[in-house]
Amino acid sequence: MWVNGAQPGGRPGRTRLPAGLPRFSAAWFLGSCLLTHSSPSALVGLLARTARVDAGPASRHDIAQRLAPWVDAFDAVTLHSVHQSLRALDGAPEAGPQAAPPLRGFEDSLRRLRASLEAGIAAIEPPTPSPALPVLGADAAFAPLRRLYLHQQRLMEAKIAPLRVQLRSALAGAASPRLRQLATLDAALEQMLHAREQKLLAGVPAWLQARFATLRAEGAAGSPDGLAAIGREMRQLLLAELDLRLQPVRGLLGALAQHHKEVE
Repeated sequence: MWVNGAQPGGRPGRTRLPAGLPRFSAAWFLGSCLLTHSSPSALVGLLARTARVDAGPASRHDIAQRLAPWVDAFDAVTLHSVHQSLRALDGAPEAGPQAAPPLRGFEDSLRRLRASLEAGIAAIEPPTPSPALPVLGADAAFAPLRRLYLHQQRLMEAKIAPLRVQLRSALAGAASPRLRQLATLDAALEQMLHAREQKLLAGVPAWLQARFATLRAEGAAGSPDGLAAIGREMRQLLLAELDLRLQPVRGLLGALAQHHKEVE
């Protein structure tokens, strides 16, 4: 399996992951990367439209290439080390008759979390500038919108991360070696990708600011229709980002659900 990085000999390209990675681990690795070049997420598509670029394959590839976190050669070595520790669990017998981690409780927690964050996003409305105040510069005019977006990003980070940790801890203590492997791999991937993910997502408001600047140049940024448009696009971006941030949690939960089906 190849990921972005360097080929043997230092050539730029992709790095080959250890061939012995269990199939479920390889699938989880691919699913845990924020975005892929061949199948851009909803967030990439929205950013492409917000930036008013062609939505064809080449443009989507360009946007995804700039946004996607990648696993470089050094991280591949780290992942290889994790793989070595997973081999001790590969094919190991079940730890005993202990029950699998509760599925329904985590499903309910995810449902409540998502509903809460979606409600907060749906309630966002851009502030209407007062006609009595002087016209602000472009950066100052966009500042309230940036604060709204960054606030929602902080909420997502603060609420999603604990659920991921709780779910991963439950899998790490499960009787199933497969679930314990997945918990170990997820922890390693989070450590490798989290900083890059945060840096990339912190740049998302720049796309919204570009759209705001376009509306402002057209004289529509302060109009009711212009404010409605920018508010709608902000909510769409946040919902797409929420879906992106929840992918690791849904992946862990999906593995747990599959385990419950297998042991029933």
